Amino acid sequence: MLTKVNLSDHRGKPIIEALVDSLWDNYDVDNQGELTRDETKRFMMDISREANKEMVGQDFTAVFKEIDTNRNGTIDRDEMVVFLDKLVQRTK
Repeated sequence: MLTKVNLSDHRGKPIIEALVDSLWDNYDVDNQGELTRDETKRFMMDISREANKEMVGQDFTAVFKEIDTNRNGTIDRDEMVVFLDKLVQRTK
């Protein structure tokens, strides 16, 4: 589940990067520095729930492919920052 985060002190980082940093450890349960497919799915399901939207399997597969730009089967912080920044830009 997403937790409230305090971004008032984001140490000069862009706000999306600070958000990813603050949430990363909640989802990187194996502490490998990258999100596995299952960890990413949990993150995306929580985001969907917070936005009152339902994510189905095919939606997740498409989103995972979009985020995993280097196609290594995991999501690193930089890939997540880029994806969330694009997502924010789409909603403006």
